[in-house]
Amino acid sequence: IDLNRQSVAFTTDVGIGPTAVAIHEPTNIALITNSGVVGGSVNYTALTNVSVLDLSYQAVVRTIAVGSAAFGIDIDQ
Repeated sequence: IDLNRQSVAFTTDVGIGPTAVAIHEPTNIALITNSGVVGGSVNYTALTNVSVLDLSYQAVVRTIAVGSAAFGIDIDQ
């Protein structure tokens, strides 16, 4: 999201059921948790991951497996 223009800057595909995002400003990287849960499902045992999104290249550069129920993330700046 471009906050200055109040518009969508770009879109990209990440994992299934994205639930949270945290931005590491010094490296211009966003981390997105993907719950693996598809709308309305109650199967919280699905393997989940974190997508590493390089905001400069507007692309996912890595996916990290994190177990089950990835529903939040934070970065210590």
